[in-house]
Amino acid sequence: MSEEHATLKVAIAGAGAMGTLFGTTLLEGGNDVVFFDAWPNYSKK
Repeated sequence: MSEEHATLKVAIAGAGAMGTLFGTTLLEGGNDVVFFDAWPNYSKK
């Protein structure tokens, strides 16, 4: 029996320690995540 999971589209405002932690966890779960930050180098792919 297969399980279907909804894919979320999430925007994280602030790519500091906590934003990165939560965003990475969501990415690993198969969700679409975009990071926004005042410092461009923090949110580059």
